[in-house]
Amino acid sequence: MSDGFVTKTAENGVKYLVCTALEGIAGLAHGFTTRIGGVSEGVFSSLNISPTRGDPADTSLNRRLAAEAIGVSDNFCFTRQVHKTLVRYADEPNDYLSAEECDGLWTDRRGLTLFSVYADCVPILLYGRGRIAAVHAGWRGTAAGIAKNALRAMEVDPSEVIAAIGPCIGRCCFMVHGDVASAFDEGYPIPQSDGRYSIDLKAVNADMLADMGVREIHICQECTCCDGAKYYSHRRDGDARGLMAAMIALK
Repeated sequence: MSDGFVTKTAENGVKYLVCTALEGIAGLAHGFTTRIGGVSEGVFSSLNISPTRGDPADTSLNRRLAAEAIGVSDNFCFTRQVHKTLVRYADEPNDYLSAEECDGLWTDRRGLTLFSVYADCVPILLYGRGRIAAVHAGWRGTAAGIAKNALRAMEVDPSEVIAAIGPCIGRCCFMVHGDVASAFDEGYPIPQSDGRYSIDLKAVNADMLADMGVREIHICQECTCCDGAKYYSHRRDGDARGLMAAMIALK
C-alpha cells in the first residue's frame, strides 16, 4: 500500500488529485476534486459540485469545469447516496434527482463518467480489466463492507484491480463514541483519553480490499477535516459547506 497521489491544477483553475497508478492506464480518466477552482461563493466557495447544495447554476457549471479539468465527459452517472452498501451497474447517464439509491456504481461502458460525492466520507475508485467503479464509503458503509460489494459486483480478479482511496477524514479527526465504534471490528477503534475512539476509515477500507485479494492499493494521506483551504468537511463545518466529487471514466 502506498500514497501515490498528486495534486494538479488545470488551465481552467480547477485543482484536483489523481492517483498516479490509474493515471498511467490508457483509455482511463479519473480525479478527486478539491474545493478550489469553481464559481460558487460564500460557504460554498468555490468548486461546489453538489447536485442539491448551493446555487444550481453555479454547481452545474462547476461540474462541467471539473469534468473538463479531469478529462472526462459530462455524461454523468450519479449515485443517490444513502450510506448503505448497494452497488449498481451504470449503463447510461442520469440526473441526480432521478437516480436510484446506491452508494456505488460500476460499469464497463465507455463514455460514461461515474460520479460520487464526498465531504469527509471515503471516496474509492477501482479499475480492473476494463471495468471501473466509484464508491462512497461513509462510516456505516465502510463498517458494512461496501468496498467488498463493489469488487463482487465488478466480477474481476481482485489481484488485477487497482484501488485508489481518495482524500477523506483522517483518524486524526474521526472521533466517535462507543455506539459508532461498536460497528467496527476489534482493533480499529482506538480509545482516547476523553472516552471517545479514533477510527482510521481509510485503513478499514484498505484492509477489506486487501483481504479480498487486491494487491495494489493507494491511500491518499490528506485529511479533509484538517485542511479547510483545500477541502469541504461535514465534520468541521456541518451543513455550511459544499461537496467534492470523485470521477472515473473509460474513454
